Amino acid sequence: MFSDRLCVSPIIETAIEHGVTIPNTIGVKRHLRYCTKNWPHAPHPVLLILDNVDTQAELDACLKWMPADRFKLLITARPLLQVPQGEVIVLRPLSADKALTIIEEILPSNDLRLINENERTALMELCGTFLGGLPLALKIVGQTLKDEIYLNIADLNNQLQAVKNPFNSSGLADVDTAGMVDNVKQNVLAVFELSWQALTTDGQMLGGLISLLAPAQVPWPLVQEAAQNIDGLTNPAGACAELRKASLLRRTDKDQFQMHRLLRRFFQLKVQSLPDIADSKHKALLTMCCQVPERCDYSKAQDFVSVEPHVTAAIREGRETPEFYQALQYYFLGRGLYGQAYHWSVEAIKHHQKNSVNDHEKLAYLHKLAGERAHLAIMTGDALQHLQTARDLLNKQPNSKLMAQVMVVLAALQREMGQLDEAEVSSQTALELCYEHFAADSLEVAEAKLTQAAAKYAHLRQPTASPSRPDLERLEVLVQEVLHARERHCPENGGSQAEAINLLAKFYELMGKPDEALPLYRRAVALTESPHPDAAIARNNLAKALEKHVSGQDNVKEIEQMYCQAVDIFDKAEILGNKGWCQHNLGLFYAAQGRVEDGIALVDKGCTLLRQENHPLAELCKEHLETLRLHEAGQEQHDVSS
Repeated sequence: MFSDRLCVSPIIETAIEHGVTIPNTIGVKRHLRYCTKNWPHAPHPVLLILDNVDTQAELDACLKWMPADRFKLLITARPLLQVPQGEVIVLRPLSADKALTIIEEILPSNDLRLINENERTALMELCGTFLGGLPLALKIVGQTLKDEIYLNIADLNNQLQAVKNPFNSSGLADVDTAGMVDNVKQNVLAVFELSWQALTTDGQMLGGLISLLAPAQVPWPLVQEAAQNIDGLTNPAGACAELRKASLLRRTDKDQFQMHRLLRRFFQLKVQSLPDIADSKHKALLTMCCQVPERCDYSKAQDFVSVEPHVTAAIREGRETPEFYQALQYYFLGRGLYGQAYHWSVEAIKHHQKNSVNDHEKLAYLHKLAGERAHLAIMTGDALQHLQTARDLLNKQPNSKLMAQVMVVLAALQREMGQLDEAEVSSQTALELCYEHFAADSLEVAEAKLTQAAAKYAHLRQPTASPSRPDLERLEVLVQEVLHARERHCPENGGSQAEAINLLAKFYELMGKPDEALPLYRRAVALTESPHPDAAIARNNLAKALEKHVSGQDNVKEIEQMYCQAVDIFDKAEILGNKGWCQHNLGLFYAAQGRVEDGIALVDKGCTLLRQENHPLAELCKEHLETLRLHEAGQEQHDVSS
């Protein structure tokens, strides 16, 4: 991960692009600290390359919040800086001989300009003195000499001397080019300018387009889409090959390209007077966003991974649209990063309020979406606030389709909050409204049925409940109807089917049919793909069922593996409340296996996370922790007495 210059904002932007959501309650001065603390976990430390650091103060501002166990830093700087516990390697600028070596690797060995002594001497002077040994400029000059076999060094020197600062007479007097000139010597700018002049119109336009995208890897499908909207750009593939041949663009992966930061700035200034290029980028991003499906699964989300940084960059530039916010939500939902999906749903509300007037139904819809996202992210308070706002906005049309959908989510939230009576009432209202406004075999009716079945299941699990077999059988049929509807409407979404399968398995357990429940739990695991949270839920449920109904050493290993996988998946998805609950479950399992100390330690960790996240199960976890500690104390007393 690279930053153009070392400062706080590029590191924060990179963190956000990698899934960190900064709460609105965090002050600006604490953003860097929050990002480094909450950077997505990885098996190895994160390497940050901080390029061209100017001052010790700049460096100290970042080192203060970079924990050494999470981050490794590679820092380049012209001044000699103090890096605590770091190794400093002093690299001298490339000598003329070493600079010439770069040219020699590009030119054929029999090139007369390398053999002729006068030419070779002039070339060494050009490489070392004029270009200052900058590898990027050397590669561009080398490629120019390779392409123009009759260009001698004296002619090249004259061309470069004639160019000098390319922005002096290019109609950019009203544009601030000071930053570009400061970062690059005028001599190197002259090399860039010669390369620009040598490009075809297609090459200039495509280079300008790529420079306007985010400083990340650029996917070729996005470039192709944008190129269609640029008048005069007739051969994007040929232009791409031209840029690569001139060392102005490099391929980083299959169908992925990246432009050097200095060249990006140069091209941006060159094409700033061509607004249709910026417009074409915006239209292309809009097209790519409209291709993200509403029910995006993990595999489909992968198609958007390389596009997302460019969409978020466009939003930061002030070129946002409702479609951008919608696509980002679908994308992060597909990846199981519910916190990020919620962040963009809130941003969509702000965008709507800023640009729309008195559209209460649309605002209610956006609050309903935010409530769904917050509910998935186990942000109970935020979810309730959004859903209540949506309901209040719809009070004048309480029998609408949208109210039906709001009530479905509200019922699910109330159930998880332990408000079981309210959840049953809300789920019944939701089902009646869905039957009124949607077809009986629609996905909307199926969602309402599932919510009602889950609410009734929560009631039936209460110690005072005495479910009758007919009641359970009716609910079994209800969940099977939901499963069939989801298989029909979402055949490729394994997580959608797994949710219904898990609930059906739980009803079989209540009915005393563990032999029918266990295959269903295993089917749910097979349908869900790690690292999506659906996979964590399925693994936690399977482990719990195996723990209750199956014994044997082989199952001990599988149970531990399932719980550990669930903990890891929830951790990567940053759903820390559910991670804490799975740690609690694994801790109880360890204690039951005689590993009491390990069990207590894990349950304690789980309780800490649940309290931090204000999770509804925090108190229950605390009770279990106290019970374990009392049991351990009693066992120790028994051992002493013996």
